Parts: sequence; C-alpha cells; structure tokens
Amino acid sequence: MRPHSRLTSNQSKKFVERRKTRYAITGALAVAVVGIGVFFLWEFTHLRALQISDVEISGADNDISPLLKQAALATLEGDYAGFFPRTNIFLYPRSAVAKAVAAAAARIDSVKVDRAGLTALAVSVTEKSPAALICPYLPDWNGTTLSEDGSAPCDFADASGHVVRSAPSFSGQAYNRYYVPALNDLATTSGSLTGLYATSTAEFAALQTFYDGVRAAGIAAEAVLMKDRGEYELYAPNPAGDTVVIYFNDSRPFSEELANLVSFWTQLSSDARSKNERLDFDYIDVRYGSNVFYRLVK
Repeated sequence: MRPHSRLTSNQSKKFVERRKTRYAITGALAVAVVGIGVFFLWEFTHLRALQISDVEISGADNDISPLLKQAALATLEGDYAGFFPRTNIFLYPRSAVAKAVAAAAARIDSVKVDRAGLTALAVSVTEKSPAALICPYLPDWNGTTLSEDGSAPCDFADASGHVVRSAPSFSGQAYNRYYVPALNDLATTSGSLTGLYATSTAEFAALQTFYDGVRAAGIAAEAVLMKDRGEYELYAPNPAGDTVVIYFNDSRPFSEELANLVSFWTQLSSDARSKNERLDFDYIDVRYGSNVFYRLVK
C-alpha cells in the first residue's frame, strides 16, 4: 500500500474543512431565505386590506341571520399554527365556515361560502322546506269536532321529521299535522321542539305517505295522533260533517291499511249516496286486515 505523505494529509484536512464551511454557509443562506420568505409571507397575510371584517348572510330569515353571522365570524378567529390569520381572504377555512353556519340553526339545509371582495364573505343559505306541523300535546275537541284554531304552539318539521323551527299560529290543512304528546317533556321552557325529531325518520316518512294517500283518496285528513307502541288515530271529517276517528297501527304495513280504508270508505259512501242516506261514522278501525270495523253515530 502506498503510504500517505504529510502533504496529502494536510490537503485532505483542508478539503474537509472547506466542504464543512461551504455546507454551513449554504445552510445559513437557506435558513435566511426561508426566514425572509416566512417574514414577507407573514407580512402579506396580515395586511389589513386582505382581512375579512364582515360576513354577509343571504337566504335566511331575519330571526336567525345574526346567529349565522356570529357563527361564521367565530370560525375565523385565531391563527394557523400561531402564524397566519384565519381572517385572511385567501386562507380562510371555507369548509369550516360552511359547517359552522349549517350547525347554527336546525332549519338550514345547505350553505355556500364565497368571497365578497377582499374584506368580506358572502354566505348564502337555503332553509329546509316545512313538511308537517308537530304539536306536543293532545288534540283539542269541541264536542265531536277537532279544534284547530291555532291557539296552541306547534313547530315545523322537515321531511325527515326533524323539527326545524316554531310555526306561526294558523288553522287549515296546508301542512300535515301530528299530535305527539310524548314530546311534551322534551320541549324547551318556551315550548319549542326545535332540534328534536318527532320520531324516527323511517316512521315519519311512512306516516307522511299514509297521510298523503288518505288525502289523495278524497278523505280530508285533519291530523294524526301518535300514541305509544305504534298506535295511531287519524282524524277526518265525516261525509255528514262531524269528525271520525280512524284507528290504525304499525302491526301491518301502512300501505295495506290505507288500501283497506280507501276501499271501505269509497264503498260505504257510494252506498249511502245511492240510498240518499246520511253517513256519520263514530269510528273506523283498520287494524285487522280486510275486516274493517266501524260504528255509526245514531
């Protein structure tokens, strides 16, 4: 093996030292460049002209618009990793803002968030369409007539049975009406059920289909009472004028009970008209298959 000379050894040491120095300088320059870049980026993201200072809400009723705006602004508070502001118009958390606004009110169906210039956000929302009225108490009767004067508070529910807001007082059949006294203990101190479910979504959808089917058959359903253990009462006006109570339950498919009810109602109404007789039901019971039980008012 060829022995190393002292000159070769000294040259090797100098080479290693120069390489270390070069690496140190390169590293220092890289750190400086990154630091300068972060500094300028920090300065840029903190420019007042690029900070969100307002949120514009559209599509929501006036009673919840301030709540939605507050939820959106709260989401913009703070910084990313303690450096970059969440209020920066280019860095704001779009999905988090939309999620916070949607969670702020039960009636919100969809949320869209866009920039409105460089200092504001435009948040447009779509509210859920009311599908039914939910009343957390027993129905009120005026003799043999169901009273729907609208004096007691009810709430709107969407198609899933989710109670989305308080309803104004009104009468009529613009919406399917459900009496659900089991919800009374769950209502807030103001009587509102907002945020609760009237029942499971599957049960509610099935009841809605039954209710709508009754009306489509020409029976002017006025309301449904939801009782315990899958038992229900449907209220509808008699051909003679008073209210008849129609009993049904979930022991059989609602579609089967609906078909039996419609067939029975159509047949007896036709017979009464042909005989020029007054048809005045006290109750109708469709819980036992094709054998429909009923009693007439005497």
